[in-house]
Amino acid sequence: MRKIELMHKTFGTAPGICKDCFNFVPAMGGFSKCRIYGLSHSEATDWSYRFPACGKKNKMYHGGSVVKLVTPDKRTDVMDGQISLFDIGGAADG
Repeated sequence: MRKIELMHKTFGTAPGICKDCFNFVPAMGGFSKCRIYGLSHSEATDWSYRFPACGKKNKMYHGGSVVKLVTPDKRTDVMDGQISLFDIGGAADG
């Protein structure tokens, strides 16, 4: 699913384009972004000003980044039987 399709599925549509929305962050020597979709240094959050606007056009949004629906946080828990390098004794112990 394309980025803008996810935004439309989540929030609906609005007349106009993303460029006319205050949540659109124009490129400043880099790539444009959408505050609602997510701000990162990754091309995964690059945004086109020509996209058809979503239902959050010029509306405040206090939820989490929509990109997290596509790329959830990586697991940080330890699997059963997995050990850490800090669990291994060695020459540093004296």
